[in-house]
Amino acid sequence: MIGRLSRLLNRIAGLVGYPWPSARTPVPAPRIEADVPPDLTAVVQFVEELARIPNPTIVELGTRRQDGQQSTRHSVWVPHAEQYTGVDYLPGEDVDLVADVHELSRHFPQESLDGVVACSVFEHIKYPWIAAHQIATVLKKGGCVFIHTHQTFALHAHPHDYWRFSTEGLQALFSPALGLTVLSCHYQYPCRIVSPDDPAQAANPSYLNVCLMAKKTGATPDAFLPDFTR
Repeated sequence: MIGRLSRLLNRIAGLVGYPWPSARTPVPAPRIEADVPPDLTAVVQFVEELARIPNPTIVELGTRRQDGQQSTRHSVWVPHAEQYTGVDYLPGEDVDLVADVHELSRHFPQESLDGVVACSVFEHIKYPWIAAHQIATVLKKGGCVFIHTHQTFALHAHPHDYWRFSTEGLQALFSPALGLTVLSCHYQYPCRIVSPDDPAQAANPSYLNVCLMAKKTGATPDAFLPDFTR
């Protein structure tokens, strides 16, 4: 069944313009995180978890359509959603609600959402640990969050570009201290850093993207708590 779902998601990818991980994608050694089987990627696990929830309520962050670009909303991932709300801190096409993720719980009650999606968003959030806490706060127990952001990527301000993340960095944000259990976290799309000023960097592994899927399994504290257990 998982294999059929993976093939279905790859067909959906052609409709939404989002490239899904594929067994045909070349993956260089030695980073094991990049060699995740397609059926175990964060986005596939997110879709599978949400498929088990009847009529879920979903929020997607950062949905404002850029000028000249296609829609980046991912509502096709949860076709049975009772409500799918596109959120951005600026108004525009594909935005249902103007809200700042740093204050997400002002717009959605605590433990009111079944899923939160953020694709190419967290690098643009000024204080991502506050955003992670806010997401955990509004998620129901059993709800899930999918994060896709960048590990190595060119500067691209919309209008600001603050961060790049490793798998360790994302897991530090979405930690058990917030009542979350990370089910999948991995790199995506190998790349190389090439610079005449430091040519040795070309031999080190880099990845365009990093993805995380976490499930809310416990209570969320009133403020972000660091997790020093890792």
